[in-house]
Formats: sequence, structure tokens, C-alpha cells
Amino acid sequence: MRSIGFAVPALLVSALAAQTTIVSPVGLATTEGSSSNAFPFTNTSVASTRRYMQIHSDLVGTPMAITKLSFRMNGTASSFAGSAVCDMELNLGDSRSYDRPSWVFAGNWLGTPATALTRTNINFGPLTAGTPAPFEFNIPLTTPWVYSGVTSFAWEAVVHSLALTAPFASAMDVDPASIVAGTAATNTGAGCVATGQTLAMSLAVTHADTTGTWAFGCAVDRGPASSPTFLYLGTSNPNTAFPGLCGNLYTDLVLSLPLGATDATGFSGTFSNLAGTTKTSGGANVFALPNSIPGVTIFMQAHALDVGQPGLPIANSNGMSVVVPTPNNTKIRQITRLLNNFGGVTQTDAIFFNTTNIGHGAVTEFTF
Repeated sequence: MRSIGFAVPALLVSALAAQTTIVSPVGLATTEGSSSNAFPFTNTSVASTRRYMQIHSDLVGTPMAITKLSFRMNGTASSFAGSAVCDMELNLGDSRSYDRPSWVFAGNWLGTPATALTRTNINFGPLTAGTPAPFEFNIPLTTPWVYSGVTSFAWEAVVHSLALTAPFASAMDVDPASIVAGTAATNTGAGCVATGQTLAMSLAVTHADTTGTWAFGCAVDRGPASSPTFLYLGTSNPNTAFPGLCGNLYTDLVLSLPLGATDATGFSGTFSNLAGTTKTSGGANVFALPNSIPGVTIFMQAHALDVGQPGLPIANSNGMSVVVPTPNNTKIRQITRLLNNFGGVTQTDAIFFNTTNIGHGAVTEFTF
């Protein structure tokens, strides 16, 4: 019995000594990334309360029991004597692939995520200069999370508050994929005025390609209030009237995609570079698809149920067309970030950043 008693501590010491680390994106352990990311631990100018999720697909095939997550500030020759206090909790779980994410946070989990860090205050800083800087944003987990290595996985920081004491870093290190921003969408025809509105219902679109994944987000404004809304895609613009319909059709109705219902003001959708980012959530208005049609022009128009509309009870938006970007596969980064800038920790949906979601995220070190 005595020999067993000595063996157990020895095994524990051996296990601790055997702890190792792995970094995602792969290859960035000692290499500075080419970009930066202000969220979620270095910036409070937009929000100090938010959800931040990051999906990792490049570690599939590497099972591990994760005990700590670490991050580093963007490379700099300056050290920072300030500090940060983050009131947070952390979830970990198997997830959808980085190139097919959902902008509804919960839609990314495969099964129920684990609470790997119960709510607590995590302290960061002071920070040491370097290019790259050392991994000094350390988050030890309350409960190790066992990753099977079979699927992609994600971590989600639920940030209840973040307080910074200057001087402190303004950004974290990122190495993004080769991303091709889509050219601005073109208006192809006017919409009609929905019930309760004084101006025509409008559709806005933004999009980009990330190494073969075409992602686009849609925002509908001035639609009928609290109404189911749909997006139709087509390959041509008939620009034709339909009996009883309040405005012309600007697509040949090849594909229908359900959008989120409008809110009480007639708005549905949100993303960073169009008006409405402080309105309703819009995860259901964002789509990530395999890019098999580079260079093709896609025509879009939104339609909403509008029982007060004369004739057919449907309100139409303006038409929009976009040219699908041609992928650039020079640098693939199998990582995706999703976050919200409003709504706090109970917000269900992430904002669509067309060039900084897929293939973009903080360089993360996992200790196991």
C-alpha cells in the first residue's frame, strides 16, 4: 500500500511535467501574425460586455485535455505596465467547421458545450514587448475540457465586464486568411412602401470570399413590423410586374432563403458596415456557402408578409445584385471569430463582418 501511495503523487508530477502546448492557427507559435484583433480582452471602446466565440478546425486529429487558454498582444517594441480585469466565464465544445459557421452563437455547438471556466475575475498584465509577444493573456480552466480530436471545436468567452488600467495593449495578435472583399452591391430597382412605413422597403447586402467560402449578410429595413421575411436569389433580373404585387420582381426566383422576422420598426439583420448595427440581431440573415460560382452575378430581393398591403399581402424590397468574388487560396487559416457589440451576454446573434469573421481570429495557445 505504501508503494502505491508514493506512486500516485509521482504520476501527478509526471503528468504536470508532461504538459505541452499547441497553437492555432497552426504554425504561429513563434511567428507574428499579419493583423490584429481588438476583442475580447483589449478594448472597451465599443462594449465591455459581450460574447466572443472562436472556432478552430486546424487541430482536428489532435485529441487533448485542455487546461488553459493563452493569448498574446499584437507584436510591439513596447511593454505595458497596465492591467485588465475581466469578469468572465468560458465554454468549450465540439462545433461546426470554421468555414460553415452560424451567426447564431448556439447554432455552432455540436451537442451541449461544457462550462470549462466558471464565472470569475481573470487578471491580465503587465505585458511584455515582443514580435511576437509572449502568450501572457492566461486563462486557467476551472475544469479541463477533453477534446476528442474528431470534429472542429470552439471556445466562447462570456464577458460580463472588462476594466482596463492604462497603459495597456490595444490589440491581440491575428494572422488572417487570404480574404477577397466583394465589390459593393448594385441597386437594380426600387422597392415598395410597406404597411406602417413612409419610405420604400430596402435591402442592403455585403459579402466576401475566404479561401473558397462565400459569405454574405443581408439587412432589410422599413419592412412591415414583426413580419416573416424571405430573400430570393436568382441568376437574372426580369424587372417585371406581377399581378397584385406592389412592385416589380428583380430576380427569377431560383432560390429562397428565410431571413429573420423584422422587429417592431420593420428591420431585420445587422452587420458592421451598414446602418442598423444597434438594432435587432441578424444571425439568421447571414449565409456561408461553398464558392463554386466565382464571377457570377447574383440578383437578390427581399419579400415580407404584409397583410395591410393592397392586392397580394406581400411587400417587396429594392433589388440588389452582387458579383461573387474569385477566391484567393494563398493563405488558409482554419479559424473563425464571432462576436456581438450590443446586447451583452444574453445576445443570441453575432455581427457579420464580411472580411473579419471566417479565417480571422486571435492566435490561441492551448495547454494540455
